[in-house]
Amino acid sequence: MIKKMVVEIAQKNNFPYKVTDSDDIYLDVIGKTGTWISFSKVLEDENLFNFYSVLNSSVPENKRDKILKLITKINFGLKTSSFEFNEITGELRLKNSISFPENKANEDFIERAIFLNITCMDNYFEEIMREIYS
Repeated sequence: MIKKMVVEIAQKNNFPYKVTDSDDIYLDVIGKTGTWISFSKVLEDENLFNFYSVLNSSVPENKRDKILKLITKINFGLKTSSFEFNEITGELRLKNSISFPENKANEDFIERAIFLNITCMDNYFEEIMREIYS
């Protein structure tokens, strides 16, 4: 049910999308400040929707401490999203989640979470890239 809603949101907003074998739904999203990978991970049996925006490349090892400090500072002020950083692989992503009561998934909430995520990544993308490439 939630996956179907995500596909309908992608179609309604003209986002090219791809459903993978593992049922993740990848959206082609281009922000105002850059491009990144966006996808949803839905756990239907747990009524859980997660949406991620992931940098296209990993953070170089020599920049990981700086990025960790930066996203810690950014996360402190975020209300609906959170940056996650894997210090081993260098993957940096932004996550939004919604847990719905059983059979109460709401397409408007899902769409809002997707757009909040995209907007938040767009807002911090340049600052993150500046830190990586400075």
